[in-house]
Amino acid sequence: MVRLGGDGRGLVTGNLFSLPAEFLFWASLCMTHLSRMAEDLILYCTKEFSFVQLSDAYSTGSSLMPQKKNPDSLELIRSKAGRVFGRVSKAGGRAEPLG
Repeated sequence: MVRLGGDGRGLVTGNLFSLPAEFLFWASLCMTHLSRMAEDLILYCTKEFSFVQLSDAYSTGSSLMPQKKNPDSLELIRSKAGRVFGRVSKAGGRAEPLG
């Protein structure tokens, strides 16, 4: 059990700091898998592979090439993964004094 001192040192020591860190690492791992799956689906949607065809609800047309579909939803998943990775590295680089 963590005791809180008058100056709040108990907030950064003990198990209270490990819970957000564990959640961030878990989120990073999930986003890694989602990013890889999105990248595979983007590759499989290309003209060269044509294994998967995205619905128009999940893709947009290109302004220069109207016949081409851009997988925007999959690109958004990949971009969110980078944001989570940045937050994990920011949290990991912050050194809090322990007591």
